[in-house]
Amino acid sequence: MLAVFSEPHYSRARVMNVKLGALTSIMDDIYDNYSTLEESRLLTDDIQRWEARAFDQLPDYMKDYYLKLINNFEEIKDELAPEKYRMLYLMEQIKTLARFYFEESKW
Repeated sequence: MLAVFSEPHYSRARVMNVKLGALTSIMDDIYDNYSTLEESRLLTDDIQRWEARAFDQLPDYMKDYYLKLINNFEEIKDELAPEKYRMLYLMEQIKTLARFYFEESKW
């Protein structure tokens, strides 16, 4: 991220991008390596609902990831308080990514 946002006043952007990169990488690993098809479907459904309390049926390792995902997005939303409308686009892209990862896991 330092190569993309090298100037000091972009430190907030670097932190957000690293968090998002780590979260999407972990999501990819969950879908590809660790979850069964049914668990992947449950995670995809919960990400589509995007509610912090909507994870009762997930396995423990997915609950932890799901809560981290929601909490990190809340932190980013708080940091971008004046421009909150941008978060809707990012959340929709994460939902789309989850659907694509689920489709890939069905293959």
